[in-house]
Amino acid sequence: MTRPGKMRTVGAAGLACACCLLAAPVASAAPTWLSPTDLSAPQRNANNVDVAMDDAGDVVAVWERDGFPSHPVQASVKTAGSAFSAPVDLAGAGSAPDVAITPGGEAIVVYTQLINGINMIRVRLRPPGGSFSAPIDVAALAGGGASIDPEVAVNGAGAAVVGWRDKGEPEKFVIQAATRPAGGSFSEPTTISDTSESAGGRPSVAVDSAGEATIAWTDIRPVEGPEENHGVVQVSSGSGASFSEPEDVSTVDLATEPKLALGPGGEPTVIWQGAELEVVMVEEEEELKEKVVALPSAIEGRTESGGSFGPVFELSDDPSVDSFRPRLAIGAGGQAVAAWLVENAESEFSIEVATRSGGGVFTSPVEIPGEEVSTSSLGVSVNPAGAATVVWQAGAPTVVQASSRPPGGSFGPPTDLSTPGQDSLFPEVAMGAAGDAVAVWRRFDGVNFIAQAAGFDANPPQMRALSVPAGATVGEPVTVSAEGFDVWGITATEFNFGDGSSAVGNPVSHIYASPGVYQVTATVHDPAGGTASASGSIAITASNDFRLGKLKRNKRKGLATLTVEVPGPGTLVLTGPGAKRARKVAKAAGAVALPVKPNKGSLKKLRRGRKVRVRVTVEFSPTGGSPARRRKLVVLVMKRHGKHRAHRRARAHRGR
Repeated sequence: MTRPGKMRTVGAAGLACACCLLAAPVASAAPTWLSPTDLSAPQRNANNVDVAMDDAGDVVAVWERDGFPSHPVQASVKTAGSAFSAPVDLAGAGSAPDVAITPGGEAIVVYTQLINGINMIRVRLRPPGGSFSAPIDVAALAGGGASIDPEVAVNGAGAAVVGWRDKGEPEKFVIQAATRPAGGSFSEPTTISDTSESAGGRPSVAVDSAGEATIAWTDIRPVEGPEENHGVVQVSSGSGASFSEPEDVSTVDLATEPKLALGPGGEPTVIWQGAELEVVMVEEEEELKEKVVALPSAIEGRTESGGSFGPVFELSDDPSVDSFRPRLAIGAGGQAVAAWLVENAESEFSIEVATRSGGGVFTSPVEIPGEEVSTSSLGVSVNPAGAATVVWQAGAPTVVQASSRPPGGSFGPPTDLSTPGQDSLFPEVAMGAAGDAVAVWRRFDGVNFIAQAAGFDANPPQMRALSVPAGATVGEPVTVSAEGFDVWGITATEFNFGDGSSAVGNPVSHIYASPGVYQVTATVHDPAGGTASASGSIAITASNDFRLGKLKRNKRKGLATLTVEVPGPGTLVLTGPGAKRARKVAKAAGAVALPVKPNKGSLKKLRRGRKVRVRVTVEFSPTGGSPARRRKLVVLVMKRHGKHRAHRRARAHRGR
């Protein structure tokens, strides 16, 4: 049995027992998007906002800010359970940041930076729970060239790839890459595209569990005739200086915006926006002239299996409408989600999604309900369990909206994430292993664009520990504390002390007025309204802390009265060699007069004129509590007078 005064802590392993004692059931609020919070400071525009989230719910957001003479790349970090940090400068004059994070929390940020006329590709690393490293140069191109559109990916062990477009010959871009093994350094840049042709658009990159990188991009190819150029999606895999020859994966005339993701076994799936080109005759200035037109675009893709890409599949299914701006995400469990925009004949936009279980084929597209969808941007993320979130912008002024689905479920109706009345643009989204998500975008405050974020709280909070003393006494301050956790923080901790009183705070103190066994219940609240509770009992005993007060002697009778201050009702007993046993009952707190009487032996000594020293023991037994003892040395004195004086006079007279 735990002794009173010893602290008992109910930890994570003991909460199963504590949960049996809950005063109220856990309230699990529905998964909810939380209110947005600003990340960047006002007065300067924030652009190119990106975000990554690890399995524990740690978040790294990055963006670039306009300014002169500096054009900084900034970051804000949110560890699980805390708020976003103040912005941290990563580069004084940078642009186009991109961020990736391992499941365990190692983050890699890539960006471009112009230093002394040299356009650099740089990265900064942040270990789990740590600070950003100094810049690491990945590529440098002198002579007025341009390294642009960097993208980074990292696997669970920390192996990484950075891909970008590099301008070599005038008007021609090539795709370059640098890779890093887990725990190692980045390789020298390697050119992986055909240098005789030009690469268009930002490359899409991924890295498998073995550290092999895969990169997809659009190769711009000139053709004879009025069509001039075709776009072909190409893919290459490798690491270090060794990448495979680029492989054509698209077959349409114009394939753009490739998006790449890897399945659990490292098999790449790439999707793109594709359209056939057609030459038509049009009349201009009374002459018939050839003109190239693009037929309605579709969303297509291919998946590698057994070392080679399978046949082209179509994700969009209506050839009469334009489908464009594809996005693709595949979770660690193999669940894939593809999303894209659709424009109908009335120039109305909508969002369609198709999903695929591991090893299967994509479903027919399903439209996410929504109104006034904008054409600018959308993002998609899938967690290891298959939960998914799609974000986009809609309306005028634009608001950022989101639709989420649980594992194996369907996408729900859209939810506004940003505040209406402000233009909020270019959202991105990332998810954690438990289903929490974070979306970022930029909002217009009337003067500048501000980087902003909102969290998706998918889970109720956890009660990780509850500390309650095993026992205390009436009138003694009792301190209790609780450790709650939620990815988005704990907003309040409330304690119910079981005696009709409660308090908010952590830790808190309380004084019990009566003895008994009380159940202390702690409840933590998260921002979405979810709660978690745990209880522990405390045994309150009556206080036995009494005080011995003044001693009043009755010298005529050889007696004394000892004043005793008691904290409450109980029984007082006085004993000791040379004193008679005395007992009194106290009905309430206050002073009690306890008689000290000599026994027969002590009385004889007193009558002979001697002082009697009596060491008495006073025991107080409070009602409902344990006894306590105090000792005191009492000196009894009796003055001889009355017949004793007459006897003395008679003896004196006889002696004359």
